[in-house]
Amino acid sequence: MRGEIIKIHPLKYGKDGNAYHRVEFDIWDKDKKKTTWAKTDLVEGYRNFKRWVRFLKVGTRLKGLELKREGEINADCWPELFEQKRLGHWEKLPDGNMAWIEDSQAEEMRRMNKIKLKQPKLI
Repeated sequence: MRGEIIKIHPLKYGKDGNAYHRVEFDIWDKDKKKTTWAKTDLVEGYRNFKRWVRFLKVGTRLKGLELKREGEINADCWPELFEQKRLGHWEKLPDGNMAWIEDSQAEEMRRMNKIKLKQPKLI
């Protein structure tokens, strides 16, 4: 499964005295059409915390998530960083260099290429 971290709660202490972080996720299916909410609790003293510590930032997208039960991610799974494929293309610039243009910026770049920049005379 894939998901995105949407909230990390402040450090809390359980009844046993262990400190843990509650992490909330938006989980989506392969087509990214349906999202669901899930959470997991990560205890700093447990071995599996090392797997998660580098990903604990809101907005991080992960793959390899497993459900323990409905609405709960298994903290023992092995998450991996998931980057969305960037949509865009290579475009030749007026000076001869090539630049990666994301599709969202393509229209703006076309307008910029049409404008002929002139330097005013210095007096």
